[in-house]
Amino acid sequence: MSTEDVRRRFSRSIQNFWHSYRALADRWYLFHNGGAQFHAVAAGEGKAFEVRDEWLFAQFLTIVEETPNV
Repeated sequence: MSTEDVRRRFSRSIQNFWHSYRALADRWYLFHNGGAQFHAVAAGEGKAFEVRDEWLFAQFLTIVEETPNV
């Protein structure tokens, strides 16, 4: 798998989660796993959510906004 494939799939999975899957879940959690441990970013029910890390959530939303809807 190429780096291009990974990047394309990563952006698509973020779009799918934010625009489709989170509304289908009873409760959801968004974690950052870029370090030695998982780090809570946000959690919610449907479209209502609570942000736990403002900076990481802003980074996440940047990806959401910059990626065309799939």
